[in-house]
Amino acid sequence: MSPSSEKSKFRRAALQRQRDFFCPESIAQHSQQLRAMLIESYPKLSEKPPLNIALYASLPHEVQLLELMELLPKHHYYFPRCQSMGQMTFQRVINPQQELHMGKHHILAPSTSAPSILPQQLDLIIVPGVAFDREGGRLGYGGGYYDRYLALATQATAIALAFPWQMESHIPRDSHDLCIPHLLISPAIA
Repeated sequence: MSPSSEKSKFRRAALQRQRDFFCPESIAQHSQQLRAMLIESYPKLSEKPPLNIALYASLPHEVQLLELMELLPKHHYYFPRCQSMGQMTFQRVINPQQELHMGKHHILAPSTSAPSILPQQLDLIIVPGVAFDREGGRLGYGGGYYDRYLALATQATAIALAFPWQMESHIPRDSHDLCIPHLLISPAIA
């Protein structure tokens, strides 16, 4: 089986597992833990100069990130906007409730008129994913948007935040798939 077809099979199974585990209360608890773990493990978030941080507008089954903007208001936050040909830009958002609108692939995205940032100007990129492994393997939604963008943002720290049910022993990879060097996994909640 080719890595691409193996990834499709993994993606379907991982998305089904997310639907099976979906519980708003559990998502909220795990998301709170992961936000605290991020702040603790990335000390620059608490230092003086504001950082340029790439977030994403979470889907209901994903780690909820918007609260980071309230917890750490001094930073500059940028959200992805999917373009044609698998390209993506990140654009400044100050008030997500007012500035994010339904975009490509039914993902909330900033307006095209919002200021954008070059990949080399980002300090931290929080990367979404369907599933992860402990070696930095990441299974996205299949468009390759983050793989292409991260290849341009080489100076930024890329971090993925994961729920326990998103972890796999191994994620199949194609040659273009980038590893995520930093992965935070929320502990199981009894």
